[in-house]
Amino acid sequence: MRVDIKVSTITAGAAVARKAEHRASLEFGRFGERVANVSVRIVERPAARGGRFHCGVAVRVIDDRGNGSLVLAHGEDDDLNRAVQVAVTRAGERTGGEITRIDEARRTRRKWAASSAAAQEIGT
Repeated sequence: MRVDIKVSTITAGAAVARKAEHRASLEFGRFGERVANVSVRIVERPAARGGRFHCGVAVRVIDDRGNGSLVLAHGEDDDLNRAVQVAVTRAGERTGGEITRIDEARRTRRKWAASSAAAQEIGT
């Protein structure tokens, strides 16, 4: 899993990037090879409504065929660490849901393929 962090012009940019990378590694490491990469973007918007800091997370999830899907989440707060925590936690929950959906689709495909093969055996 590759973690890519980009921080806008925040005074404590390097420290924030290290903390965000650590938090993302903890959250998404549990998914192993199913997560190809995680991108975290942190922007400071002093005049923004809803929160001074905005954190966006994009997670690329890989299925058994090598196809990928993208999971997105964001967090906004006046506290920088809280914005990162909210975004990464939401992305982790959505990633878990996406992996569950992918696994269920795989089981359904296999079940359908097995029943199709059985039907062809009966028909011949």
